[in-house]
Amino acid sequence: MKHFKLAYCICGLILVSGLLASCAKETKLTQYQITFGTSDISQPRDITDIEVRTVYLQLIDDINNLKTRVDDYWQIDVINDRFSPEDENAIARYNSHLTEVKELEAACKRKIEDLGTRYESSFYAKVIYQLKRSVPADGSSDCLQEYTFELKYN
Repeated sequence: MKHFKLAYCICGLILVSGLLASCAKETKLTQYQITFGTSDISQPRDITDIEVRTVYLQLIDDINNLKTRVDDYWQIDVINDRFSPEDENAIARYNSHLTEVKELEAACKRKIEDLGTRYESSFYAKVIYQLKRSVPADGSSDCLQEYTFELKYN
């Protein structure tokens, strides 16, 4: 009977130590970054066309003004690679400015249309609004959301 009690105690200790070991927490510093701006850009071909140059500079200024409001960076510790809750939070932060980005896109395209056609001048800009998650310990970087548009005048 003593052997059974000893065996039960040993099994109980193994079970408890197994449960405690499975509850071990591994935390990883995780970085989130929301960026907005141009990635590929060309200036007006004809720099003497003041109206085109003025619209171009206004578009760049509008993009930079929105950039100062939407760019964001934060870091947190994620436990046991459970990224979902933090990813959802980051996506909500990203989406909170997506309407502003789309409104800017529409306004910029209207300004370009209002210029009319001028064959001697052209410019181009690719604009990207992006949410990335990076985990330095893993060396990983993932794009969670991305919205791009192009501004072309020619």
